[in-house]
Amino acid sequence: MIAAGLPAGYALRRPAATDLDAVHGVVAADEIAACGRAFTTRDDVAADWRLPRFESERDAWVVAAPGGDLVGYAWIWDPQPNVLIDGSFNVHPDEYLSDLEEYLLGLIEERAAELARQAPPDTRPSLAVWCEQREQRRVELFARHGFAQAREFCNMEVALDASLPEPRWPEGIVVRTFVRGRDDAGVHASIEDAFAEHFRSARESLDDWRERVFGFPGLDLDLWFVAWDGEQIAGTVLAVEEDDRGRIPELAVGVQWRHRGLGMALLLQAFRALRDRGWTTAGLGVDAANTTGATRLYERAGLHATHRFSVFTKDLPARA
Repeated sequence: MIAAGLPAGYALRRPAATDLDAVHGVVAADEIAACGRAFTTRDDVAADWRLPRFESERDAWVVAAPGGDLVGYAWIWDPQPNVLIDGSFNVHPDEYLSDLEEYLLGLIEERAAELARQAPPDTRPSLAVWCEQREQRRVELFARHGFAQAREFCNMEVALDASLPEPRWPEGIVVRTFVRGRDDAGVHASIEDAFAEHFRSARESLDDWRERVFGFPGLDLDLWFVAWDGEQIAGTVLAVEEDDRGRIPELAVGVQWRHRGLGMALLLQAFRALRDRGWTTAGLGVDAANTTGATRLYERAGLHATHRFSVFTKDLPARA
């Protein structure tokens, strides 16, 4: 369809499965321009499209230039249905001087408003967007649209070399690999408890959690470790293999087991497993203001920040 507000000759439509490579090309080009490297893989985009409740026919858009090439992409998802809403857009660097970024942000806001009107009573819907800290153009765009900076997140990386020490497990802790069908509910519950007080934390049903994590690109459950204290799950870590490195998408330690070295042991267990697979680098993301001290833990484990991203939020009107 041709959309009002787009430059002449540009077209807006919903993404199709056959657009996956082109969409990833836009995302990667945008990230390289902003950060010097692409963080999002093709599999990451595909995993986004498999998220619970996400439907590309209503929650995503692509923009094609007059020649037909895709130059813009936006999508939205609500980790807490209709209440905590996340939006993201990417524009090819050749289009930075156009109004395409503002246009895509407008689409995200319109869809977010629709979701917010379905929010349960007595909730406070909000929309979050983000950008690399040095992208002043987008910082100013978010400010014009009424967003306020709420948080800083870091991408961190570590070299997986021979100097990695063996994990030292707290007394009474036994670590095992995750067994699907046996450990699902317990691990899900422990992660929910561990992240309950985090920034924009959203409770996730067991079914939604299964759908999301078992769809991780590069998932191999031999790289997922569960720490047991008797019959209780004390913590868990999941490592995955990406195109150019390993990644830690999930690390959780139960409140009563914190400050005993368990988080460090789980990290080292995952790092060494990735190294044994031949990977030389691993990365993860962290909330820089995390109240559990996660950033300090990661720094002690040898991780260092490579890029910093700012999250901006705006409250949305709920149902009348």
